[in-house]
Amino acid sequence: MQMAGSIKPETNKEKLVLAGSLYAIGSSGFCIMMFGIMGTFFLLMQAVAFLLILHTVLKHVLSVGLLHFVSPKLRESLMTVSFFDILMSVIVERKLSKLIVAVVSSFMGDPSPEEARHRLREKVEEGLIPKTLYRGIIRKGLMFNLSEKA
Repeated sequence: MQMAGSIKPETNKEKLVLAGSLYAIGSSGFCIMMFGIMGTFFLLMQAVAFLLILHTVLKHVLSVGLLHFVSPKLRESLMTVSFFDILMSVIVERKLSKLIVAVVSSFMGDPSPEEARHRLREKVEEGLIPKTLYRGIIRKGLMFNLSEKA
């Protein structure tokens, strides 16, 4: 039974329009009360500019594709590796999980930076961690670990 004068949206689009309208009315009232008419006008201009930028960026990403923004090597991996492959390497083959355990265990027990670095170096000497991974972990500047094309 529907009461007279009640608003009952029927579709998701109507619910979104109603929610957006109520949010706009509430935020407008708050802004006018706190900042005055001119302050609210400038806040509105900033919000509209932000939404236009966000819309433009999302439209570009949707037209080009998200994979366009990652390195070619990562793109190739994302296109060829499946969840099955990941689960097999982590659970069954245990090669990747042993590597993760070797790296993470070096930082367990609140070691000092020198002690953690020494532990990592020991793991490299034992052959549990590749030298390239060790160099990547120790290297200053995260950007230097990315490819030159990134």
